[in-house]
Amino acid sequence: MKQISENVWQVCAGVFPANSYIWTGPIPGGAIVIDTGLDPEPILAGLKALDVRPAAIFCTHGHFDHVGSASVLQNAFGTDVYLHVADSKTAKVANFLMMAFKIPAKLKLPRFSLLQDEVGETRIGEVSIRHRLVPGHSPGSCLIEIDGTCFSGDTLYSAGLGLSKIPGEDPNVLRSSLRKIWDTIDPATLVCPGHGRTAIFSEIREHNTELVEFMAARNEGLAA
Repeated sequence: MKQISENVWQVCAGVFPANSYIWTGPIPGGAIVIDTGLDPEPILAGLKALDVRPAAIFCTHGHFDHVGSASVLQNAFGTDVYLHVADSKTAKVANFLMMAFKIPAKLKLPRFSLLQDEVGETRIGEVSIRHRLVPGHSPGSCLIEIDGTCFSGDTLYSAGLGLSKIPGEDPNVLRSSLRKIWDTIDPATLVCPGHGRTAIFSEIREHNTELVEFMAARNEGLAA
């Protein structure tokens, strides 16, 4: 487990590593988990080390490496697990995608609390958790924003792109989503992606040239 900021801790481990995050703050239990990875043990160990319990779990999207341990955590803590409704089908085929990646495991999905709006807010205690629908990597991919930190899943990376040619991904839609949000994110926002390192958004704008070039390109078969 790695501390990223005063309130954010990163966990990355397992047979298919992806970043999970523990946000700590003044809420019941003291924590929110964002994306659960495929392996629950490192997250459980991190929660124990911080002496917190998750008041909620938010999944940026429905791929197995982001929802894989959600049911374990839900059963352990009785926690609501939030996912956008547009990724319900994505989550339901998680085991088939794992087979395609030749991962010899099978996961059980949690009972999802489905986010409905394109932009919405969930209140937990005194804390506001905002979601913004940013389809492209998957139909229901979201940015999850808490107190100046943006958990971006596989939509926005500090370096490079998250394109992987998996079912449900649409580069043209991703490009449109990125263009839509690009000028709405505060430059000082800490961006915590599903893979790779975290970065301040102003650094991403300046240094992630692959992402900037992707956004500037024409959509395939369409006008820019």
